[in-house]
Amino acid sequence: MLEKVDQDIQDVRAGKKVITDDYRVVNVPPQSSTDFPTLEEWEKSEGTALMQMAKSIEADERLGRLQQGVNLQRIGIYAWEEADNKQGSQGSDEAVDDDWLRKWRVYAKDIRAEQLQRMWAKILVEETLEPDSYSFHTLELLNRLSKKEATIMAKLASFELVGILPSFASFGATYEEVGISLDDFLHLENLGLLNGVAIDTLHKTINRKDDGEIMQIHPYGEYGLLIRAFSQTPVKVRGTAVAPVGAEIFSLIPNRDDVDNIRKSGTFFATQLGDGVRIDLVRITGRIGTTISCDPLERLGYSEA
Repeated sequence: MLEKVDQDIQDVRAGKKVITDDYRVVNVPPQSSTDFPTLEEWEKSEGTALMQMAKSIEADERLGRLQQGVNLQRIGIYAWEEADNKQGSQGSDEAVDDDWLRKWRVYAKDIRAEQLQRMWAKILVEETLEPDSYSFHTLELLNRLSKKEATIMAKLASFELVGILPSFASFGATYEEVGISLDDFLHLENLGLLNGVAIDTLHKTINRKDDGEIMQIHPYGEYGLLIRAFSQTPVKVRGTAVAPVGAEIFSLIPNRDDVDNIRKSGTFFATQLGDGVRIDLVRITGRIGTTISCDPLERLGYSEA
């Protein structure tokens, strides 16, 4: 059904069909040379320039409302798929803020690109499961995000580790292989999604457990990186920092599990985390709340303490 509505909208935009006042889509009748009115007929009819302009505006508004309805229905389908994938996840008893839902609808109804529609579907499901997970600022930024910017973020998502990306200065050749340039990094920094693109000295310290050992799984989807540290030296992951709102956008990207990129990123970080640190590529086998289970696939790096 949605496919037919999409085709009708394209036909209206192409001038092949029109939308009637009662929202029926009908073919434009063929015109002949005898269809053009005389000046007297024009003046007597309601087809003045002003009236024609008003009718054109009304037709555009009807077309816009029809397109918005299609957009929301498609996002609803994607949200249903996302929720189905999260069966077994225990959500909060708290209700989603009404103002947040209204703002979500205002923005989401105008989204036509499938990649962005899926992100709007996911943010709705995640916010429903855990209210206050995503701020109004994130909604506003997601609304301004172009299809190209979303594509760049999707490519970067498989390289991020604990809120840090390998810096372009150290990892630029790999980024360029997947079509990401330094200008892309700087542009995302201007948007407020990344921090420290130029300085390459930002870091994030991974906290230790009481017994001094670190064991942390960083999931991407089907795959993940398991970080283990056995020395007493603090573990610092250095590179370009992902801003908090950038991390929220990353969390909305489906299919982050490009295993080749995850392997390259994990191997890079393993070489610069210091002695006594080990990184394994793993397959995620289950999730219960915040607990993640996994099977090891490949050791990416380890150096003795």
